[in-house]
Amino acid sequence: MTTLSPTLQRNQGETIKAYKIRLCKNKDTYGINWNTIANLINSETGDSFGESKYRKWYANYIEGFEDGIKNSADEVTSNIEDKTYTLQKERIKNQTLGVHINRIAREDARKELLIEEFTRAVKDNSLQPPEFLSLPYSTSVKGAVLGFGDVHFGKIFESINNNYDEEEARLRLSELFIQTVNKIKQENLTHIHIVNGADNVEGIGLRASQLMSLQFGLMDQVIRYQRLMVEWLNRLSAHVKITYHHVPSSNHTEIRPLGTKAGQFPKEDVERLIATYIHDMLANNPRIEVPLYKDDYARFEICGYRFYAKHGHQIKNVKGALKDLSMLHREFIDYLILSHFHHAEEITVGEGETNDCEIIILPSVMGSDKFSDRLMTGAKAAAKMLIFEEGKGKVTSHTLKLN
Repeated sequence: MTTLSPTLQRNQGETIKAYKIRLCKNKDTYGINWNTIANLINSETGDSFGESKYRKWYANYIEGFEDGIKNSADEVTSNIEDKTYTLQKERIKNQTLGVHINRIAREDARKELLIEEFTRAVKDNSLQPPEFLSLPYSTSVKGAVLGFGDVHFGKIFESINNNYDEEEARLRLSELFIQTVNKIKQENLTHIHIVNGADNVEGIGLRASQLMSLQFGLMDQVIRYQRLMVEWLNRLSAHVKITYHHVPSSNHTEIRPLGTKAGQFPKEDVERLIATYIHDMLANNPRIEVPLYKDDYARFEICGYRFYAKHGHQIKNVKGALKDLSMLHREFIDYLILSHFHHAEEITVGEGETNDCEIIILPSVMGSDKFSDRLMTGAKAAAKMLIFEEGKGKVTSHTLKLN
């Protein structure tokens, strides 16, 4: 394997955009061509774009930069976006979305206003790292996945085998913290990948009957939960290095404006707000990496094996999902991690060169409720800790019971 020179490597804390600009700007100085630049950026993002994609992008960037020197910030904005459309959205914001202008502009303005409020809340207020404990020395080539999902924070109910509210959700995450630290020590881990399978908050958009089981509204759900998760991850980083993968789309957290149906606005999802908040608040912690995903799935690799993680609410054929997604994305997937089904299951659906290809269904933090009682399909609240080894794939699976 060829070792890249330090100048060509992505620096710690350097964003993908800053990395692209540096490579393109110093192309001649570094002695590289556009094909090399494409390969370097694709290796960081997982994309497979050709050199023309980045060459054209940089040409457009330079053009905009040079225009910015001559024009004011408002003029730069007007060259990037349609003047009338931008003015419409700003006017809508300033009038608290009360003027009936264009429906599409109104919905875009609401989305941007919400994001701006969250951005202002976290600006210059990132969480300080804890006092780190020394990590154990290990020569073994292995990796670990801690998977959990379906917290449904903000839901309150009493069922046959389960009572749930905000306090209980916090207790279960505390129990998960303790069990995770114990497994880190038992397995002598220095680095874990955490997969959050989404449906982190209960939301308010599925059905009218859902309102009867809400402890508080959507915004309070999001604010309280994302603060809780930031503190949880920050504390855990005292014991181990963390790569945190947050699935950005699920059914309970999808926003459905103006009576629209499920799936019509898949990117209008508060999971994206939660993931962005966690990313920004933990930016100063060198032991935590939080990649942000634009699509409805997370993608990463451990020990040479490729993982996809989705919520699972749009998958009709679970056993065929891994092969279907491999065909759709034109790449071999070793492990597909799903949430949504509220019970744990590990299904072998094929064979790789050195491993079994598996669909791993995560249990839920919430556990059973009245709905699952009626269907008699309940399962205990839990999370999964999975251990992988290079050349073997998954070798150990731990269920971490939470109630």
